[in-house]
Amino acid sequence: MTIDTKSVEETDPLEIRLSKIKTPSNIVDDKVDKQPILSTVIFEETPTKQSVDKYINKNITTNKITIKKSKKIKHYNIYSVTIKLPHDTMIKRSKIYYEEVKLNANKRELPLSLVFAIMHSESSFNPRARSHVPAYGLMQIVPKSAGRDTYKFLYKKDKLVSANYLYNSKNNIKMGSAYLHILYYRYLKKIKNPDSRLYCTIAAYNTGAGNVAYAFTGTYNMNKAAPLINAMTPKQVYSKLLKDLRFDEPKHYLKKVTSRMAGYHKVYGSQ
Repeated sequence: MTIDTKSVEETDPLEIRLSKIKTPSNIVDDKVDKQPILSTVIFEETPTKQSVDKYINKNITTNKITIKKSKKIKHYNIYSVTIKLPHDTMIKRSKIYYEEVKLNANKRELPLSLVFAIMHSESSFNPRARSHVPAYGLMQIVPKSAGRDTYKFLYKKDKLVSANYLYNSKNNIKMGSAYLHILYYRYLKKIKNPDSRLYCTIAAYNTGAGNVAYAFTGTYNMNKAAPLINAMTPKQVYSKLLKDLRFDEPKHYLKKVTSRMAGYHKVYGSQ
């Protein structure tokens, strides 16, 4: 609740060790910016030790702590506690990144609600999020695929970006928005209806444009899929994706993002 992204970088033993390794010349690195992680959700201002202690005493008791054996490391226990966050947690988190999202959404001709819904679904607005893939940061960019394509689009150079580069929220939002632009305006440009193309873009952000094409044709060729998509209504396209995307994850992802878009549209309007 008290730590921020910068203090993670400066105090975590692994991060300290990694910082001493020289970055290869073909990888673009950057400094992590200072952003709150959970403090703004729980407290209205930077909490004191007394206010944190008060919150802990009120919300955490020993009977809430669960203990289970680790499946990954022998003879280790995992201690965990679950705390219910305020109902407006995600809205509070989104406001931290509002200016940066607005800037990049406008620049890339994207709905503000789309960028927020993707960010919410990918990381729950955790700038230090990392998946097993690995994908990094707010919009969960994979350096070797989306990261490489997007850096080339933005800077006309074939480079990989580091984890620190993507843990920087400005870089991450810039790259995530640019990748959505690439999907919508390049890879899926032959889909004529904007709503149909939006549904395909959301699914493609999770599973790739090739897998979207596969749902319609059984091949990874979008040139073959586009005419079939264009013959459908947006509602039919949405239903087809939910039925025939190859994996369950992108199906759930499409549902989550479209639902959350409606929520962020209510908060921020059609900016």
